[in-house]
Amino acid sequence: MKHRKSAAAADRSQDAESGKHSGPLARQTFCFILPRNVNKLAKWIDRGWRSWPTTVLLILVCLASAVWALWVTPSPGVAIGILGAVAAVMSLRPEMHPFEKAAWIVIVTTLLIAEMHSIRENDRTIARERKAQQDKLETLNNESQTIISGLRATLGDVDKTLKQTQLHAAIRFDRFEFEPNPTKPFAAGVLYHFNYHYTNSGSLPAENIKMMARIYIGRADDKQTQIGLARRFAKDWQSGTPQTAVTIAPGVSPFGSVDRTLTDKELTELNDFGTFYLFVRFEYSDENGRSGTDACSAFQRNSVTEVATNILHACYVFEDFRYPVERK
Repeated sequence: MKHRKSAAAADRSQDAESGKHSGPLARQTFCFILPRNVNKLAKWIDRGWRSWPTTVLLILVCLASAVWALWVTPSPGVAIGILGAVAAVMSLRPEMHPFEKAAWIVIVTTLLIAEMHSIRENDRTIARERKAQQDKLETLNNESQTIISGLRATLGDVDKTLKQTQLHAAIRFDRFEFEPNPTKPFAAGVLYHFNYHYTNSGSLPAENIKMMARIYIGRADDKQTQIGLARRFAKDWQSGTPQTAVTIAPGVSPFGSVDRTLTDKELTELNDFGTFYLFVRFEYSDENGRSGTDACSAFQRNSVTEVATNILHACYVFEDFRYPVERK
């Protein structure tokens, strides 16, 4: 019995001694094995990184990326990203063979060209978009100006209509004629007398009237001649003394008179397909303000030698009825 107890105690003592040394030994063995495996993995990775298959694979991948960037022309940000990735790979490469260096130079150069092309294409795109926006804005502006012009014209027509529908005075030229009928042929140095007729076709009396009439000789139905005579009349209006009248009631049709003596030069012009022109201007007032009427008329020329004093032609110029005097 004592022998069994002593044997059991011996076993427990041995187990305790064994457990005392087993923990630290296991930890030392693991710490020794792990660094050794890491070193092997690092050496294996280093050998793989330096190997020629890896070199060829990296060059092919980067070259393909460079060619893609040159062909597709991505955005400048993508091109810069590819260039940065290639630069990062190059910085991690060990000492390179000359052929590998040449390959990397080709890749980087290709990427630089792709980057410049991408920037240039991006600038062109921005310029096209800006041009399209400017054209659109210009089109909108032109449309707006057209609309505004239309509205102004409409408002102007409405304003004219309103003015015409208001009570107003309106002196209108009717006709002019020889008084009495002249003896033909016409001669220089002879005093010719003309009457011109007009009427107040408005609904209010015309007051404070100023009027002037002038007879000129010029080529019949010729616009340039009429323009020159209108300028001559404007000077006569400024330098001359218009006739005056106090009031012309609505519907009244008075007449005025003007005399003319032909010079030798004017007779020559008259015989060279010329005619007699009457230029007349009226200025008058009513409760709406001051208005004016300009009129031009001429006898018809039937032939080289005949002036039809019973037929009148209106002029191409100097025809304006009931205009605001302020704009003249």
